Amino acid sequence: MHGTRPAPGVTALLTALRRRGLRLALLSNAYDGPAQRARIDACFPDRPFEVIVVAGEGATLKPDPQPFRLMLAQLGQSADRGVYVGDSPEHDVAGAVAAGLRAVLVHPHPRVQQRGSRLGAAQAVSSLDALAGLLAHD
Repeated sequence: MHGTRPAPGVTALLTALRRRGLRLALLSNAYDGPAQRARIDACFPDRPFEVIVVAGEGATLKPDPQPFRLMLAQLGQSADRGVYVGDSPEHDVAGAVAAGLRAVLVHPHPRVQQRGSRLGAAQAVSSLDALAGLLAHD
């Protein structure tokens, strides 16, 4: 717990997105709900997320579309209006696309980015800085 920190730049990016009026949710594939929620609270004491879904608290994990649909339902948001950002082609991109979301992959390795694109990612970027630039134009 003490070593858990958000990636550099995440907090500033989330703050900027909230200032733009975007609604934010977090979908974790963790199986240990209470411990994962404690880690999220430690990393994000300002609570930028309206909704937090820990997939392991339910019956299915990503890439099953069910946790994505649960997140959308809790937001009261339709999939066609959402963008899901993740770092795993197999879990994040495939699951988001199956749930009808536009998926953006953030990963530094070009081969992983290519895999994400093959699985349906609308965009694949190498860093949070690149993601911030992409979202600034969206």
